[in-house]
Amino acid sequence: LRFYTDKGCPEFSNYYVTSSAIVYKGRQYATSEHAFQAAKFEYEGATRASREYAESIRVSSTPNKARILACQKIGGGYKWRTDLNKDIEKSIQSGVTLRPDWNQVREDIMKEILLCKFQQDKKCRDILLASGSRQLS
Repeated sequence: LRFYTDKGCPEFSNYYVTSSAIVYKGRQYATSEHAFQAAKFEYEGATRASREYAESIRVSSTPNKARILACQKIGGGYKWRTDLNKDIEKSIQSGVTLRPDWNQVREDIMKEILLCKFQQDKKCRDILLASGSRQLS
């Protein structure tokens, strides 16, 4: 079952905007991508600057912008992309870094977020259940 084709299931994408916000750890996120990217900076023991940066990721206008902000890489191209550089530069200057245990916790965090998404959104849940035992790709 492919979800990046014309006949696929875009609901399985982390960029898919559900009918209502995804609630993860008491906060609302527009997409599972927003939640995943923000989780890189929102954790127990995070600095105030890291938590503030997580919030800017959470409220970013698109999942792609959330991903780019979380990568913390200065980039060029379209104006919407270069406009992100100011926030990225500020985060770097403020000492914001990826949570130290990210590589150990990222899969569990993604599972938690996806569980929230599919439990909270009826359309996504129904499509997932209807997929049966088909392999998702």
